[in-house]
Amino acid sequence: MSGELAPEPELKADPGVEPRGFGVNALVYWVTDNLVNDWIQLPDCRPEHIEGARLVKRVMSGNLNANVVTNPPFPGKERHFLRAQLARIFHATSISPKGLYEMVDSEVEN
Repeated sequence: MSGELAPEPELKADPGVEPRGFGVNALVYWVTDNLVNDWIQLPDCRPEHIEGARLVKRVMSGNLNANVVTNPPFPGKERHFLRAQLARIFHATSISPKGLYEMVDSEVEN
């Protein structure tokens, strides 16, 4: 499940990480392994998680706290790997409705 949350006040701004509500962290994701259990919010996505997720192919175990044992090493737990893969899928499949963007011909005068 995905949704939007209000941006968190930035107590310690981490350079290189997009704040909640922007870019790859525009949406927040929740997961569960059973619909009667609690939903767990996935962490915000970090650049190193996206870079690492691009390099590995792996089947997830379903345990969000499991180590991701891969070569090259992944810099996080399975929750970080899942969040990075969701960000990659979301941004690779964005759709723009027909007519939303239009080319404007403009001539530059010399």
